[in-house]
Amino acid sequence: MVDQNKNPLITLAAILQKSWESDDQLFAALFDLLLTAVPFECATLFLKDPDTGKLEHKYQVGDTVVDLIREVSFGNGPGLSGWVANQKEPVILTSLKKSRPGQSNLFNSFVSLPLWSGNRLLGVMNLGHSLEGVYQEDDIAGYSLIADQFSVAAEQLFLRKKIHIRNQELQESLEKLKAAQAQLVESERMVAIGEITVTVNHEINNPLTAIIGHTELLQMKLEKLVPGDTEVKNYLETILNQAHRIESITHRLKEIESSMSGDYCDSVRMIRLSE
Repeated sequence: MVDQNKNPLITLAAILQKSWESDDQLFAALFDLLLTAVPFECATLFLKDPDTGKLEHKYQVGDTVVDLIREVSFGNGPGLSGWVANQKEPVILTSLKKSRPGQSNLFNSFVSLPLWSGNRLLGVMNLGHSLEGVYQEDDIAGYSLIADQFSVAAEQLFLRKKIHIRNQELQESLEKLKAAQAQLVESERMVAIGEITVTVNHEINNPLTAIIGHTELLQMKLEKLVPGDTEVKNYLETILNQAHRIESITHRLKEIESSMSGDYCDSVRMIRLSE
């Protein structure tokens, strides 16, 4: 029997607005709320899997799965729940007096509530009680109201899961986008370095070749004209060494890779060209 005077389901919104760590915690709160309006000793919630279209066991109160004729399938799933899923109104069995052969009659009153959102099936909720006559046909309006309220909860649960999946997909896409952007920046950087390399080789190597060549000629002439002038000789060797160093750096520019850059100072990065 539904207690219309103490029906607490109007507080459902407060439960749904709360952040729950798991679906089971949400279901436990909903069934605790339901128990203040409808007596039951065991309850089972089946929700429709959007991928398979079948009813899946999601939560239960008590040790017994509340359902009948589980060995028979009715399209949406096995048992009476599969059949009730096609109905628009609650199915109430006031008394289950006789046990079927080989079956334990763990409840004698049974009510099954299909959960719908418009024309879309969300699931089925079954309640059971060991006493007969707990659920009455006269209370069908109250059970329909309960079904509507639980449909709201089921719909919000589906939406939360959908949002969670979309957020995960969005996060994965964002990570891929960041990686692609980093790759693009690196590619553009390498293109710019390549252009600089061509410019350097053209604008520096040509005069550098002249400097090296003329310095070597000066060294040879120095030995003939001023054979003992070590000071000038040292100057020419310094010029030649530094020129060859510049030449080595321009050659290394052709072999630049992204891993060759490093921190210089104050967050400024530079390309490592020196050995």
